[in-house]
Amino acid sequence: MSLHMNIEGVGDAIANIRRVADAVGDDAVRDIGLEALEPVAETARELAPVRYGQLRDSIVVIERLPDAPDLYDGRAVFVGPLMAGPFYAGFVEFGTVNMVAQPYLGPAIDMHEAHVFDVLGERLGALIESAAQ
Repeated sequence: MSLHMNIEGVGDAIANIRRVADAVGDDAVRDIGLEALEPVAETARELAPVRYGQLRDSIVVIERLPDAPDLYDGRAVFVGPLMAGPFYAGFVEFGTVNMVAQPYLGPAIDMHEAHVFDVLGERLGALIESAAQ
């Protein structure tokens, strides 16, 4: 007994996959990520304790970490204080033996988690749908 199978539309499926891959490239995803994380940075700036403003002013959304090896080949975005910012940023967030924590970034992430995923889902979904048509 032999089995015969005929598959149609493989060429169209491959073409759709290629169009989606082109539409949802690194640049598009990075731009969407930067947009999605900006509210996190704004809230972190509002929550950061201010003595001189250095910590607050160092909080950014950035696609590459300055003065650091690019571990992600430009395929990541970051939110938080710049590495060149105040050395005490982590001490403020997490506290020390001698200082109570004053979290600013963790709560900002928690507050905007749903928004970040909504923006990523909606914008990437729209790119995928438009590319597949």
